[in-house]
Amino acid sequence: MNYSEQILGYDAREMYDYDFKEMYNIENGHIGLLKSDIVKPITVDQDLWYSLPQAVNEQFDDWVGANYNTWPDLHQLEAFISTKRHLFAFPFWTIAISRFVPEFEAIEGSPKLCECEPNHPMPHWQFVGFDIADMYFEGILVGSQFKASESDRDKIVELAKYLNEYHLFTNIEAASEYLHYVPTTEWKPIIYGIYKIKEYK
Repeated sequence: MNYSEQILGYDAREMYDYDFKEMYNIENGHIGLLKSDIVKPITVDQDLWYSLPQAVNEQFDDWVGANYNTWPDLHQLEAFISTKRHLFAFPFWTIAISRFVPEFEAIEGSPKLCECEPNHPMPHWQFVGFDIADMYFEGILVGSQFKASESDRDKIVELAKYLNEYHLFTNIEAASEYLHYVPTTEWKPIIYGIYKIKEYK
């Protein structure tokens, strides 16, 4: 299957060390994760992978585009970081978030699209992996506790071998297969891409 990729926006996300196994209650059943032998889980979900501009109570009205609290202009985000850098006590990445849509599907719909700058991945960005979330960036691959049948659970666990050290799929085929096991709700699950643009320490 062929996919079209669209850049949705930019953000700055924390990269500090913390006990994610305690956060996800690993000792009592790997809640919300398919595997635990990872560096840390990252996701488009800002409640699970924290956005630093939000953490310092930045007002988004003039800055953030239509795509769920992401910045449409990377240069504006970088300018914000340069003026607020002293407020960020933790290591962090600047990232780009894209979505992947099968070419036979309509492009319109949520998440809402706005003009991003740049509007395509740049050669020096590092692609980190594929995430699964809903139209509001609410995590499904990370943080979800949906109930699967016993037969589906075995297949889902098998897909864990395609997850990298950040609990993201390494190939879009595995991400696409995972969609088959996500329960149907009002919001269709979406495949997102996460790019690391720059690391700040």
